[in-house]
Amino acid sequence: MPNLPELSDSTKRKLELRWRALLDSNGLTGEHFHWHEQERDRLRRLAAQSPTGVPGVPHSLRKPTTDDIGVVASVTVAAERFNGLTLEYGRVWRSSGDRYESLVGWLEVLKQRVSIEIASIWAGASKSIERWYQRACRPAVEETLAKLVKDASASARTMELAVLDREKVATEPEQAAVIVDRKGERRELVDDFLNRCNQELAIGSRIVKHHIWQAAGYKQGRQFLYWQQGNAKATGVDQRIFSRILAMAPGDFILLLRKKHCLK
Repeated sequence: MPNLPELSDSTKRKLELRWRALLDSNGLTGEHFHWHEQERDRLRRLAAQSPTGVPGVPHSLRKPTTDDIGVVASVTVAAERFNGLTLEYGRVWRSSGDRYESLVGWLEVLKQRVSIEIASIWAGASKSIERWYQRACRPAVEETLAKLVKDASASARTMELAVLDREKVATEPEQAAVIVDRKGERRELVDDFLNRCNQELAIGSRIVKHHIWQAAGYKQGRQFLYWQQGNAKATGVDQRIFSRILAMAPGDFILLLRKKHCLK
């Protein structure tokens, strides 16, 4: 198992407080050790009030069961705890520039950590509760965590692909590529580029600004707007990417959009 990166003290404290809040909001602060006995008492009282049982229910199915008690609360806490940890470690991973497999390794460690934490919530009360946890609760917790790892891994893979697409656009050699460095002219250059592209399109189709940042692999247009406005929040990578896009021949840009399924 890989080692997790070190988080800041403030982040650790935030995670600790969120953990306590999770336990409080789901009632897992000590009283939960009595849930099963309380439920068995309730079922016994119901059975005593109706000695003939419930009409239509076979006698073999009338035995009271408390296996479901505590499972939902445990699964809820496990999912929220895992998602909270993934959020913080995901930020570290994104800033590192590592491949998505690095985060996948961390996710497996976090899955094991959360599994141990949830088991500890039910440990030490009685042997019967510990047997119940292994029999009824742990499988539900492990299934939930496994799905969360799978989903988070897929998201990380998608993020890395998006970064690689942007880097490709930023470094691809283009004929007559000119780096746009006159901020005041960017809006006019964008409009001129769109006009030239639309002249090559059939009637009924139209290329607009959002096609530029979609072709570059961005999910949102915020960085494109920053760059077009000359805002300091635009990065050097944004500068290279959007300049390369505008240096493309209209026909090549249209082919790129169709290849990325951004244009029919």
